[in-house]
Amino acid sequence: MKRIATLILGTVFSLAISASDFDAEKFAKDYYQALINTQAPNATDKDIEHYLSFLKDDVGNQHIPYQPDDTRAKGAIERFRKGMTYYLGSHTSYEAKLIETNVGDGFIILKFYNKASGIHPQTKQKNSYAENVMEVLELEEGKVARIRRYTY
Repeated sequence: MKRIATLILGTVFSLAISASDFDAEKFAKDYYQALINTQAPNATDKDIEHYLSFLKDDVGNQHIPYQPDDTRAKGAIERFRKGMTYYLGSHTSYEAKLIETNVGDGFIILKFYNKASGIHPQTKQKNSYAENVMEVLELEEGKVARIRRYTY
């Protein structure tokens, strides 16, 4: 059981929240759907904003070799928004399949397959990929505090 202190009119009240108040299985499913929606050829800014709503503002992100530093910093969500907007709509095809979900105390592991093709927004070159992905999500206060992404 976690305790959260709330300041109301100068008085601190302690509110007990049980682990059962947070449905990690539902969160995992909703997070995954929001993530893959951002990769669809017809994805919009609204899809990105919905995905970002799952993340803490100072979310750390690690995706070796592209993003090796998982340091959390204020404003990280704005960097996510900028990067995701840059690639928005660059896929001409995208498919994903959830393979496995594991939920623990303060973490979620998602394993999925995704396949995409499209045009790189900077180089204008055609590209494609197919990969298995494992995302390990560390949670705080019902949001993603750190993402560790592995492809295999």
